[in-house]
Amino acid sequence: MVALAAGATGRGSDALPYARGDAYLVRLSVEFDLPEELKAARYRYKKVYCRAELTADEWNKTLTVNLTGTFLTVKYAIPLLKERGGAVIITASVNGTRIFSNAGASAYSSSKAGQVAFTKMAALELAKHKIRVNVICPGAIETAIDDSTERRDIEAAKEPVEFPEGSIPLTDGAPGKAEQVADLVLFLASDAASHISGTEIWIDGAESLLQG
Repeated sequence: MVALAAGATGRGSDALPYARGDAYLVRLSVEFDLPEELKAARYRYKKVYCRAELTADEWNKTLTVNLTGTFLTVKYAIPLLKERGGAVIITASVNGTRIFSNAGASAYSSSKAGQVAFTKMAALELAKHKIRVNVICPGAIETAIDDSTERRDIEAAKEPVEFPEGSIPLTDGAPGKAEQVADLVLFLASDAASHISGTEIWIDGAESLLQG
């Protein structure tokens, strides 16, 4: 996901021809209800965790959705952002940036690491246009992501590590809330973050420091 802080609205149906998808630019508020097309799109992409049996098609789909999708979203938003400056907030993950112990997540983690690198390059290239680019790296958050995650034959690849008191030190194992992530995005999009660009921020209750 990529959040854009700009003033334009509308739909760019030709923005993602490479991925054969649709791009949407929508004006959001904290009460905004997502269009039905976007709600459905959340479930079209399945995150796959598996070992060496990961197929090339699965690898390519993961990289296309997560990394190429990020590039194309930013690419087509740049003309709008150049008009008045703005902020781009990319959603990566603790996986591939601080945590490397989730067995089978090689494609997903690689795509998320790529998002962090892309953020830093874009921040430098777009700074002259007063466009800030940052990336957030959430850990375990209360969402429906597990419903669209397929795990195949990963038990043998796992390292036998246990956390009897939970793997999220700040909350004794309880996952974060989506509202906490939204608060971070709101901060990065606001004038309070006007001198922050090219930075990754982990929001995980210190989970990645323990599990990495």
